Amino acid sequence: MNFINMQKEILDNNEADVFRKYLEIFRTQINLPQKNVCFGEQWLRGRTHCDTFKVSFDDYDTDIEVPYFKKEIGAPPTERTKSYRFNRTNIAYLYLTSDLNTCMAEIRLKENEICSISNFVCVRESTYVDVISMLNIVELKQLADILLQPVDDNEKIYEVTQFISDIFREMGYAGILYPSTIINKGINLVCFYPEYFQFIMYSDRIYKGVADCVGNILPVSQIDEFKKYPEYRKEMYSFGDTPEKEEAFEYIENKIIFEDEQEYDDRVRMILNLKNAEIDNALNEFVEYFSKTHLRKRAYQFRGTYRINAGNIKAGIRDYILSLNVCNAQRTTLYDSVVHAIFDSKDIDITFKIEALKQKIYEECNLYIQESDKKWDEMMEKLRILNYR
Repeated sequence: MNFINMQKEILDNNEADVFRKYLEIFRTQINLPQKNVCFGEQWLRGRTHCDTFKVSFDDYDTDIEVPYFKKEIGAPPTERTKSYRFNRTNIAYLYLTSDLNTCMAEIRLKENEICSISNFVCVRESTYVDVISMLNIVELKQLADILLQPVDDNEKIYEVTQFISDIFREMGYAGILYPSTIINKGINLVCFYPEYFQFIMYSDRIYKGVADCVGNILPVSQIDEFKKYPEYRKEMYSFGDTPEKEEAFEYIENKIIFEDEQEYDDRVRMILNLKNAEIDNALNEFVEYFSKTHLRKRAYQFRGTYRINAGNIKAGIRDYILSLNVCNAQRTTLYDSVVHAIFDSKDIDITFKIEALKQKIYEECNLYIQESDKKWDEMMEKLRILNYR
């Protein structure tokens, strides 16, 4: 089949009549290469720029930049959808890329420009037209060239590629796999049904375009801006003026929790692979880091478990006491709480769970209370002296 003639006919004739003609030809005469995109496959989507939120750090009000996420990084709503290579105006398809470099190239990231990148996962296995394979099939090479031809100033090309895309959709395909025309070996995917892919929670991140020594623009990952404030977990508050902004701020808070938990798991794995001589220092750094997060209790108890199993009983019990972060009103239940935490732990060697351990817990709890009382008295005395002066 002469696809150049088809292209001319699409541009010169009534589209509805030509569509019916070529739909039948594609169905009966052309054997299109195809490929399945499987459930669980991950692809990337990028968008230039990012979002901005008004927040307060203690008494300091400021704007912070955060990546686009959820619907802001997904397929645009139909009323905001512009004409592109495979979709018409007000028809929303989801365009994805195979890797970070391809993603950056496709959104034309410029030097010092920032962009938002997120991962999307396939939630419905489907069949796609494989334009990449077309390039190696003599009788289909012409069709592939038409689908991949650069637009430049001739936007009429889109009339052809959108026409062919409509045919593929009518034939039952979920979308098109095609090579990037900008970067070597990059793969693009357009899905006719955006719901076949799902945004991966907390995968959103910001990149900045940085030029290398020969002028190529490279993506450099940027730390989330709120993390530049040391106490962001405790002191960051929203100034959201709409329900959408409040919902977005809640997402950011949950992302912080998610990333802390990932960091916790990574550090635990790292510690478990250390030599014995290196573990103590690593555990101390571990507790210091996570004492500022919602994982404070788990961190202290992780170190306490290691210490008890290593025979350092008193230090291990003290970690369990510190993990509970008790106030004065809870002192009467401190002993019972520590006993339950230690004896219920599945990670503490059962050989240590004897009556003698309970006695040591009792002694350590009493010592902790005495030390706390002493510190309280010393603090009050300092305040009294200051007031007297």
